[in-house]
Amino acid sequence: VAVDPTRFTQMLDGLLTNAIAYSPAGSPVLVTLRLEEHGGLPVALIEVSDRGQGVEAHLLPDQIFEPFSRPRLGNQQETGMGLAIARQIARLHSGSISAQVDEVHGINSITVRMPVRAALHSPSSD
Repeated sequence: VAVDPTRFTQMLDGLLTNAIAYSPAGSPVLVTLRLEEHGGLPVALIEVSDRGQGVEAHLLPDQIFEPFSRPRLGNQQETGMGLAIARQIARLHSGSISAQVDEVHGINSITVRMPVRAALHSPSSD
């Protein structure tokens, strides 16, 4: 995946920070990377999952990615930018981001999809 390393790291840091902050102390946060096909093209999926409180269904699929959104924490205008920034970074890389809540198993997941591009080659200067 061709990415801006600074922005990509910022996005992952934000997703991990949220997963840790919204999870009970000592509970696991799982990061998964896999390759899939979407429309016949390879796509990298990065999934961050936790066993935190979960997001209310009415905030899915998009409201939690709006600036200043803080599910279950009220309308605090000075915070709540992490997922909005993550969405913007994914979009800047021609990717997407989505959220899923599995209420039965108590698992919350944020999935980032990024197109896989062939590495750019420069001609050898032999």
